[in-house]
Amino acid sequence: TEDPDAVIQAYRNVLRLEPHDKTALNNLAVQYFSVQQFEEGKPLLDTAMAVAPFAILYGNAVANYLMRGDTDGAAQITTRFEQEYPGHWRALFSRLRVEIYRENSQGVHDAAAALSAAATAPWDARAAGVAGGIFADQPAGKWRESQEHIREAIRFAEENDAPTTALDWALAEAESLLLLVADTTAARRRMREVLTGEAFEALPPTRRPWARVTRNLINSGMIEEAQEYFDRWEAEVAEADRPPGYSVDRDGVRGYLDLALSGDVDAAIRAVRQWKVEAHCERCERFEMAELEARRGRTAEAIDLLELVVEEPNSLATYPLDRMFALERLGPLYEQAEEHDKAIDAYTRFAEAWKDADPELRPRVQAALAAAERLRARAPGG
Repeated sequence: TEDPDAVIQAYRNVLRLEPHDKTALNNLAVQYFSVQQFEEGKPLLDTAMAVAPFAILYGNAVANYLMRGDTDGAAQITTRFEQEYPGHWRALFSRLRVEIYRENSQGVHDAAAALSAAATAPWDARAAGVAGGIFADQPAGKWRESQEHIREAIRFAEENDAPTTALDWALAEAESLLLLVADTTAARRRMREVLTGEAFEALPPTRRPWARVTRNLINSGMIEEAQEYFDRWEAEVAEADRPPGYSVDRDGVRGYLDLALSGDVDAAIRAVRQWKVEAHCERCERFEMAELEARRGRTAEAIDLLELVVEEPNSLATYPLDRMFALERLGPLYEQAEEHDKAIDAYTRFAEAWKDADPELRPRVQAALAAAERLRARAPGG
């Protein structure tokens, strides 16, 4: 029924009958996670951990602690997980998440290597291990290394006949070209390669990542292709086969497609806000919403959203990179708001994180350093 409140109530009914049912405790916590009510999930997970911990429960508890910003708690649970289930791929995946959140580059690479070698892990998890170095390299501005990690994951998935996983990483490659080096030409070429590839065409319509592909096409400036693909989504996925969340996913894309076609920023903001309500995802699209607010001159609102991106993760995998992008964008917005001390701090933190960035990214670092120096020189006694 796609009614999360009804799911929550159903599990609460179970727990009224049996307060220590570990499955209900775990599943209710997962449901709270899906609607980003992490505080409500914590006591459920803690109770289940005290009653009868099991592998999936450990992994969910680690994710909950990280989403609430409790890195030490997540690390402690991960250590218990590894002791209780030595070599379990979920424990390795949890370790990778903790090291990503800690921004521990060597720890990320070590955990990723261990996950990639876990023979019992599903192919998508092993591919995440093969590519896992990106979660340290991208936030540090090591774009070239991150691209090679992605290509290794694509090769790994293709060699093991995992086309959906290969497609996921091919899309990640196009996204990296856009987000990190703004190479629209290369991103468009990569998207066309993906969409005309045999592996993509072989996927049944119900398994194609329609929303992600459409967003990538929009971000690449391929608006006609995005509209065509968006229309195909409805035409090719029969109504009886549409998965849960189908309508919500389409609504999430429609706002950005309409913006690309009409340029109506106010309408796009209304559409994204409505989608966030439908998707029960308060933390989603904060960076994108900040850009929309900035486009209509609402600097304070854009700053508020980006500060939340810095403070709270939406994705445990991309949180360090999301934070870097937010800091880079906050610098000029703080300047516009004449909050020069905050601007200097944002510029400096971004430049420090990317101090060893690849040549393609160095101009952005130099621009941030120059802006910080300019503001310092203008300060009293500067």
